[in-house]
Amino acid sequence: QLIELNPSGWKNTTKYLIPALIVLLIGLSGYSLYRYSIRKRRNIPKTKKATPHIPEEKSFQNNITLFGDFHVLDNDGNDITNLFTPRLKQLFLLILLYSQKEKSGISSNELTTMIWGDDSAKSTKSLRSVSILKLRKILENIDRVEVLFNANKYSIAFSNDIYCDYVVCLQLLKNKIKDKGEFEQFYAIISKGEIFKGESFNWLDDYKTYICNKIVD
Repeated sequence: QLIELNPSGWKNTTKYLIPALIVLLIGLSGYSLYRYSIRKRRNIPKTKKATPHIPEEKSFQNNITLFGDFHVLDNDGNDITNLFTPRLKQLFLLILLYSQKEKSGISSNELTTMIWGDDSAKSTKSLRSVSILKLRKILENIDRVEVLFNANKYSIAFSNDIYCDYVVCLQLLKNKIKDKGEFEQFYAIISKGEIFKGESFNWLDDYKTYICNKIVD
């Protein structure tokens, strides 16, 4: 009835009402966003320094033991230790130790000299290639360990599913043992026996001395 009786008055009212409603909606939206941002900031947890991943021992699979007797279990829990001939075991240890020490690994020339000595370059290159191939074939049974070759250097890379007591021991010593749980894990490793038991290579002496001194400290 009002519209019919006074159409011009309705037009004047809507001319001011619509902009006012728009301003009100914008204001409410801005206020809602402000309240949401405040709540979100309050709920943000304090950032914590990332803790390096230290795997727990899984004695039934993907397990490499270097303290005490050398022992390797594949991804099905089968004992594949006997697949490592003395030469392949030496090759594996050398690449592994250099991978942990230098991260980038060991050069092909160093590897050849330390294992095969000063034989002719042609024959030692062939022996090295065959031995690396055999080692990679064995490690395919473990989920997963890879022998990598990059920038003329060999290195070994482990996935998070692999447990190697030597690598875990180095991590615990580097991070400094912080609680009872870590100490028990550390003690379980070193109580297995001597590191690299039965192995006597000139290049291995420094590693044995280093790890033994760190353990005693």
